[in-house]
Amino acid sequence: MIQHIKEFNRHYNYLSDIEGLYGKHGGYYFTAIQLDQKNMIALTFSVTDVNAILPEVEALRTQYESMPHGGVYTDGPELIVELNMVNMNDSQDLVDIVEAITKVMRNHNSQNQCSISGSTEDIGIFRIGTKMFILSEAAYRAQVHTNEAQYNHKEPAPIVPFLGALGGMLLGVGVWILFSMIRIVTGLAGYFILKFGLNGYEKMGGSVTKRVAKILIGLSVVMIVFAQILTYAWPLFMNGVPFFMSFKIVVAQIFNGSVATNFIINIAIGIGLSLWSSWGLINHLLNFAPTSTKRVRRKNNRLL
Repeated sequence: MIQHIKEFNRHYNYLSDIEGLYGKHGGYYFTAIQLDQKNMIALTFSVTDVNAILPEVEALRTQYESMPHGGVYTDGPELIVELNMVNMNDSQDLVDIVEAITKVMRNHNSQNQCSISGSTEDIGIFRIGTKMFILSEAAYRAQVHTNEAQYNHKEPAPIVPFLGALGGMLLGVGVWILFSMIRIVTGLAGYFILKFGLNGYEKMGGSVTKRVAKILIGLSVVMIVFAQILTYAWPLFMNGVPFFMSFKIVVAQIFNGSVATNFIINIAIGIGLSLWSSWGLINHLLNFAPTSTKRVRRKNNRLL
């Protein structure tokens, strides 16, 4: 079983800082990157007649177990083939798959094509920043010029994305209160607390890693407790008790034990229902978010 994309470096060129492969096989350029999904990589070709090629490449799934269902698709002139390394016995399997794909391309007389302009002249593999592209020389130079401002972009202060997450979670708390008012099971609103918090974090420039995902899930639990306290305090507020006084009364009742049992039971039910309703989102965050946002040097150069 292959465990990391670098194990293919005996056959193709490998860039350790961005964990990517690139090469030329049978006259066709391709790149390969390791996906966030565990044990998955993606091959990318950019050729003419890609839509005609697609069905035949999809049919190769019957010959290669490492090609998952739905893992062959196009994006403009790009043909993308996802591979599961768990189903590869050794690094030669990748060579065999690339050979099979390029054979289909040769049968269709396909040509290398710029993934941006569609040109077939002066095509190569270029690195722009931290990514690899199959481009024409002219498109490469234009893209580098366009990206200069982006390269100089300053990352937001670490606290800013979390403020965005907090704002989003407060919106989710509002949904929780609304559900309680119209007598919908409030625990289902836990999904919105996590989802809005995630959206707020990303909109404020944050990159979600596994560590950030765990923090956001923890914050969501805290906000669920806060939302449940507000559920108790809201009727007092609606009957004329000042908001902060309503909140203070409920907290005092919880610590004095008069509503502690019901509060704990409701919290347990709320968290349980929140986990149930949000399980798909939580599973995605913990399994598909990258482990870290590793900083790598931004380079612009022709690779092949």
